[in-house]
Amino acid sequence: NFCCHEDSRLNMRKFHRDACRVVMITEEIDARSRKTNELIRIMCENSRNRIVLWASLPCTGGCPWNHINGMTEEGRAKIKEHTKLMIELLEPFVRYARLVSKHGGIVCFEWPYACLYWKRPDIIDMVNSLHLKPTTCCGCALGLKSITPGKEDMFIKKTWRIVSNHVCIDKAFAKYGCPGISRTHQHEHCRGINAKNSERYTDMFALSLHRALRSAFENV
Repeated sequence: NFCCHEDSRLNMRKFHRDACRVVMITEEIDARSRKTNELIRIMCENSRNRIVLWASLPCTGGCPWNHINGMTEEGRAKIKEHTKLMIELLEPFVRYARLVSKHGGIVCFEWPYACLYWKRPDIIDMVNSLHLKPTTCCGCALGLKSITPGKEDMFIKKTWRIVSNHVCIDKAFAKYGCPGISRTHQHEHCRGINAKNSERYTDMFALSLHRALRSAFENV
């Protein structure tokens, strides 16, 4: 799990049920370090073609709300700093993704659908060079709810975009579209504490991913 939230549900045992070994590359293990490079190399060599690289690089600098944040000099400086970090992490990710692909593994890269980084030439080149295919899913269909006090019954319509080199990801997630506004399905904005909480994904998201990966590796 490359550049993941330390409390990501994807890492929780109750969702993968000890069917895999999860290694988290968080801020504590710098993704740009020699240690990470060696760790991923060893995992690939011992994977027997059963390895998954799931990545979600920091995307704060690509947030659509930055058209407001960028109105001040301080805001523009922060956006520049966030973007610089993303670029520094992109190079090792591409290198690791090629290594995982070489060993017959699955590569997945996730950002919010609305992230402005998707339009960057280096990101488009990354997607094309790694032969990654896109799929989208709505958080509200995967049980993503607000944690804003007094609005806990409202859903968060965050749209995730996942690009992957395996069809199992599209099969697992493309079916999760927003069911539409109704009396029992109202939306709250995905910002502030709700946006931060969404980085952990949802129970249904984690279960769907691990089921898809187990299915993909059944005949490997």
